[in-house]
Parts: sequence; structure tokens; C-alpha cells
Amino acid sequence: MKAALRAFRSRNFRVFYAGQGFSLLGTWMQTVATSWLVYRLTGSALLLGVTAGAQQLPMLFLSPVAGVWADRVNRRRLLVVIQSLAFVQALALALVTFLDLVQVQYVIMLSLFLGIINSFETPTRQAFLLELIEHREDLPNAIALQSMLFQATRFVGPSLAGVVLAAFGEAWCFLANALTYLAIIATYVVVRIRPRELPETGTSWWGQLTSGFGYAFGFTGTRRLLLLLAAIGFFTAPWSSLMPIFAAETLGGD
Repeated sequence: MKAALRAFRSRNFRVFYAGQGFSLLGTWMQTVATSWLVYRLTGSALLLGVTAGAQQLPMLFLSPVAGVWADRVNRRRLLVVIQSLAFVQALALALVTFLDLVQVQYVIMLSLFLGIINSFETPTRQAFLLELIEHREDLPNAIALQSMLFQATRFVGPSLAGVVLAAFGEAWCFLANALTYLAIIATYVVVRIRPRELPETGTSWWGQLTSGFGYAFGFTGTRRLLLLLAAIGFFTAPWSSLMPIFAAETLGGD
């Protein structure tokens, strides 16, 4: 059992893990509430797809660039800024919904904004994990624990969202997500890490980007894995955003 949790030897990782858990719960609550809100406003499967696409497409185009940028800046500061912007996005969504001013175009624009934020947050957070682990041999365990946390909150978060949606409405899910961002922002402020010397690569960001693509797709193992993940994501991801259609029209629920 100790071996399975050995990454928790690092205090910084323990603090980060707790804050990330709260933040992921809120993220899944907002994801469910956003889809249901768009369906309640429009009843359109097309607009459900457009909203999901607005949040996901920036990840496809911006994440590689963000990964290069994350190697060139102070990652903790960047993450604090990113999470602060995500807090503003969730709070804005909550306010327009509370005030009954929400329109589908606002939801799509805010989803696009969140997609841009996530494009920079994901690669930066994954790289920052290296700085949180005090013992490099614990890194595989830390990655496994991160995956477990993601899947656990993926189960619990939507369940909580269903209860809150039924009892109070979408706005409270958005507000709950905004508040959970405060937990992860506090986490990044509290952790104490050694200052990282920014590498002097002597290479332009474009050179680093093309080198990264060359490495990822030039090796058979990583190339096959990336193509497999792309196929799974492309053909299976829509079930989540289209769930309100199935719940209301196929299953006759509310």
C-alpha cells in the first residue's frame, strides 16, 4: 500500500492533490450544467455540439504552443494566472445565469474562452508535476494518482451536478465551480518549490515546436498511441455533451 501512495511523500504533491481534487469536482459539475443549460435554452443537438466544440477545439491548436511556452516561463505564476482567468469565466457564467440574462451565444463564447484557458493549463500543469515531486522515482506513481483522481471526480462530479441541477439549477453549479478554483489557486500559492532555471535552448519556439512534433510522430510507440487516443477521442467524446438529448428525449427524463 505504501508503494502505491509513495508520491505522497512529497508535501507539495499532497497539497496540490487536495486542491486539484476540489477543482476537478467543480469542473465536472460545470461541464454537465453547461450542456443542460444549452439544451434547456435551445433544445438543439447542433448547438450542444457547437458549445462542446468551442471548448475543445482550442486544445487541438493551442496546446502544442502552450507546451513550448511552459518550458520558457515560471510555471507556477502562469498557472496562478490561468486559474484566476478560469475563476472569472465560471463566475461570469454563474452571474448571467443567476440574473436570467443568459443566452446561448454567451455560453458558447464563454466556453471558447475556457477552451483557450485549458489549452494553456493542461500542458503547464503536467509539466509542473515535475517540480512538485521531490523524488524523481516517484513520478510514475504521481502520474497514476493523478489519473485516478481524474477518473474518480469524473464519476462523483456529474453525480453532484445532477443533484444540484434538480434542486437549485445550473447557476449554482457554475458558482460551485468558481469557488473550487479558489482552492487550486491557494494550492499554487502555498506550495514551496525550488526556483527552476529557465533553459537556454538557443532555439526559437517554432524550432522547439517542430522538434517536439518530430519526436512524437517519429517514434513508432508514441505515434501509434497518439493516433489511438485521437481516434477514441474523436468518435466517443460527443456522448458527454449530447447526454441531455438522451436523458430528455430518449429516456423521457428531466
